[in-house]
Amino acid sequence: MAVPLRLSDAVDLYDEAIQRVFDGTYKAAPETYKLLCNVGTTNLYLDKSSAFTGFSKAKQMAENESVLYESPDQGMDQTWTQREFGLGFAVTKRLWQFGQKNIIKRLPAKLAAACVRKRESDVQDYLYESFYSDTLTDADGNSITITGGDGFNLIYKSHSREDGGTAINNVVTADASTYNMDLAEDALDAAETYVKPKILDGKGQVIALNYTRLLVPPALVPTAQRLMKTDRKVGSADWDVNVYKGKYDIVEMPYFNSSGGAYWLLYDPTVGSEGLQMVWSQPVKMEGPELVFDTGSFKYKVTMQYDLRHNDFRAYQGSRGDNTDA
Repeated sequence: MAVPLRLSDAVDLYDEAIQRVFDGTYKAAPETYKLLCNVGTTNLYLDKSSAFTGFSKAKQMAENESVLYESPDQGMDQTWTQREFGLGFAVTKRLWQFGQKNIIKRLPAKLAAACVRKRESDVQDYLYESFYSDTLTDADGNSITITGGDGFNLIYKSHSREDGGTAINNVVTADASTYNMDLAEDALDAAETYVKPKILDGKGQVIALNYTRLLVPPALVPTAQRLMKTDRKVGSADWDVNVYKGKYDIVEMPYFNSSGGAYWLLYDPTVGSEGLQMVWSQPVKMEGPELVFDTGSFKYKVTMQYDLRHNDFRAYQGSRGDNTDA
């Protein structure tokens, strides 16, 4: 049973000698999860995703020759299993009645912020762990599988291709020897001109990747700002034009693990790949007040239900920023 907040827990709220009580709630970090992944909804406990590839190139035909027939290949499967998250707050009748400074009466509405923080940290934890782990351990100690439909991490140098063709790398490298390049102009060159052209569809065909978002932890925001907002080539004495000025929208990840201060990702939310996807069955829902008849206390709670997984990796390219092999 919930232990309610009591008069003895909040003496300052009814002490007439104290004229002001500081709320103690600060402006929350901005919501970014919709900029980091795709969002969908479901009414199923187990929501499964699959796909078929397209086709390869058309073939030349001799006069009166029969057309060549080709079948698409089965894509990867992934399952989103709905999980529920929540938090509650309870207060005694007397504290609700005599807490004259309105602090208590504003607390239930703040429960929603707890859901926002959980949602934001889940997405950013997933991206952090996706560089080297098959699982993540959340704040509650739960082990969550984070492999994609091909059985590998979101950021990996040897993703399986649906038709069994050459494996695909989406770790930033310039020459297939030095992976995980630090965020700089040469790394963006490598991402756009060396890695991107090799990220092919399930039939080995070129896809129209157009990275529009640069996802960075707080430690890399200054570097990202210089790269995106400087007219001339960053860190150079010459007058070369900075070709990356304004190319990507910078998305800061304030909940990103501080151990990943050099990590960065490029993201194309429009390529057609599901990528990392948050699938909801219940958005944030506030319930209460519920009266506990025996004591007269009030209870409030907020809950939400979703799962976060990826099936396809192609919307992302990433780097740990340490210039070492993946």
